[in-house]
Amino acid sequence: MDRFKFRVWYKGEQCVDHKRPDYAMIDTKTGECVYWNGFANCILHMEYVIIEQCTGLKDRNGQLIYEGDVLEFQEDYGEDGIIVQVVWCGDDKYPAFDVSPNDCPDINGLSRMIGTGVVTVIGNIHENQDLLK
Repeated sequence: MDRFKFRVWYKGEQCVDHKRPDYAMIDTKTGECVYWNGFANCILHMEYVIIEQCTGLKDRNGQLIYEGDVLEFQEDYGEDGIIVQVVWCGDDKYPAFDVSPNDCPDINGLSRMIGTGVVTVIGNIHENQDLLK
């Protein structure tokens, strides 16, 4: 199930794809993240990592969409798209993935985009903040 996949971003690291481990384990008692860096098990305290959950959805290229991804949305092929960020809204008493900005706050923007147009992952907020400007 893709819905329960996560990725880990290490604060201060520059490249999310190269630095991301094949697995990471979270110890909720100690607040530590244990991961394999390709050579040995490493331990980071949770204050140094950001955990992002997979939405379970895929873009037009079959790439999984994660919290923190930057998406381009086009209603029709060839038109200028809008750029949005995937966010988790659990802190707002609205437990769902959505997009920001959302031009239709009365409905879930991510669901609307997946159902009505073409969605492409074009980056993530850690490596491509300039895409959101």
